[in-house]
Amino acid sequence: MQLSTLSSEFTFLAGGGEMGQLVRTHNWQQTPLGPPQQWPQSLRSMVSLVLLSKFPMMLFWGKSYTQLYNDAYRPSLGQPGKHPQALGQSGPDCWPEIWNDFAQPLFDQIARTREAILSEDQLVPIHRNGRVEDAYWTYTYLPVIDETGQVGGILAIVHETTQKVENVQALQQSRAELEQANANLQMFVTAASHDLQEPLRKIREFGSLLRTSYGAGLSEQASELLTRMETVAGRMSALIRDLLTYSRLTTHGQPFRHQPLNSLLERVLGDLEPLVQEKQALVEVGPLGTAYGDSAQLELLFRNLISNALKFTKPDVTSCITISSRLLNRSELPTTYQPPAYETQFQVIDVSDNGIGFEPGQAERIFDAFYRLHSQRKYPGTGIGLSLVKRVVENHRGYIQAHGQTDHGATFSVYLPLHEG
Repeated sequence: MQLSTLSSEFTFLAGGGEMGQLVRTHNWQQTPLGPPQQWPQSLRSMVSLVLLSKFPMMLFWGKSYTQLYNDAYRPSLGQPGKHPQALGQSGPDCWPEIWNDFAQPLFDQIARTREAILSEDQLVPIHRNGRVEDAYWTYTYLPVIDETGQVGGILAIVHETTQKVENVQALQQSRAELEQANANLQMFVTAASHDLQEPLRKIREFGSLLRTSYGAGLSEQASELLTRMETVAGRMSALIRDLLTYSRLTTHGQPFRHQPLNSLLERVLGDLEPLVQEKQALVEVGPLGTAYGDSAQLELLFRNLISNALKFTKPDVTSCITISSRLLNRSELPTTYQPPAYETQFQVIDVSDNGIGFEPGQAERIFDAFYRLHSQRKYPGTGIGLSLVKRVVENHRGYIQAHGQTDHGATFSVYLPLHEG
């Protein structure tokens, strides 16, 4: 019997878009369900629910698991696929590829326990689009109790997650490939560093041997050339070490933990004590609290910022370095810092000095590797120190700003997300 027009008896078949129309015109007389006027109220209620729902649903009814589904479920059947013949078809006939191993055991369990079953991102290959496809689903299967108190049918609420799962798998594959590439890069950089350091070590050893054995007989010009050679070799060795450190910051990292910054800074200042005394500098450290991060990287950050302040001091002026901390809300951040939305509280660590400073227009470029504001002869160094600092800050999802004026010192402000707990 076909129901192209509805009487008041069949209002439960109203609506439902394309599938509603197909349900109304389907010849149910030829199915185990029989004509709709004979359907029990439990079936009528479920059919109305399925057709009007915006969630993908399929209803299996009776011992033959006769199927009805809605517009939202329709795309899961493929194009071309199992639609429209799946409407009114029995479950075993529609899903032979998964019935014995998946659907029948699942339905038997639901009928036995009368409990719903939920699964997320489950692989259930199905035949559609002319072939068997690996498809992933998040679904729940619910028992539907009929007028006799028995499980009269099973309602499937199913959302296909194939695209999401494939995207996650592709991301995991890309991440694994990237990690392997980084590991290969680290092995190469370490080997290259060793191979470059070895001849430099020989040059320095031979220079030292030459000065010890023949220094007294060298002319003033020869002695000066030897000194230059030793200086250049030492500078090159330091550069290779810094480049290796930079590479490791890019490819390595330890699990983040809450780090007590005052204790961490104590270790750094202990290492720098000879340089602090040489410069006769005053270092003032306020309460810094804790930071969530890698202790080795944070030590490197402080070491380079303090070393930078000690390097660019003014002659005949006592060098003063102040290290302090403050808390900010997200609304108080610089507009150039755009952290993830879930970060709302931030710690700012300021490292200030009264040294030679720099032109404000250079505030961003000073973090570029090998960029110099002054000559190598006047202020020796590898030109990578502040680049290392910036890399550490970025590894901690933070931000760094530099403020300065020529002859009026500089302040480096490190913004770090504040993780409580």
